[in-house]
Amino acid sequence: MTKLVAFGDSIFAGWDGKENVSANQRIPELIGQHLGWQVANVAIGGTKYDNSSNGFTAMVNKTDVSGFDYALVSYGVNNFSWPEALATVKQNAVNGFEALKRKNLTLKSCWNCRLRTFDKEARPFMMSTMLLEPESVRRHVN
Repeated sequence: MTKLVAFGDSIFAGWDGKENVSANQRIPELIGQHLGWQVANVAIGGTKYDNSSNGFTAMVNKTDVSGFDYALVSYGVNNFSWPEALATVKQNAVNGFEALKRKNLTLKSCWNCRLRTFDKEARPFMMSTMLLEPESVRRHVN
């Protein structure tokens, strides 16, 4: 079975703007249900592209991503590390994606994909696609 690991903030953790939804109604789990994939959702509300203990890179380092086929990463603009400079946010995003690549060389990654791009016949690489190449990260974070 294809396995997906999801990193993100409150949206992936289940916040719908009014309340937290049940685990089976969170975006990564809905994608998994639609595609028939196993999902591990490690999203935490309020996390950012920063160097904190719950920042993107720290979460990657805490998570065993071996055995996963895909990583889905989504942080809202309110969680980009405000008020950090854009260069810092970019570097934190790059650090996280490089950590994913070090931990699982075959892991395919998609950053901020839209749910409607997922299809049982299509790979989830429709918007802001990344294959864990630092140059791609730099290009898409701009």
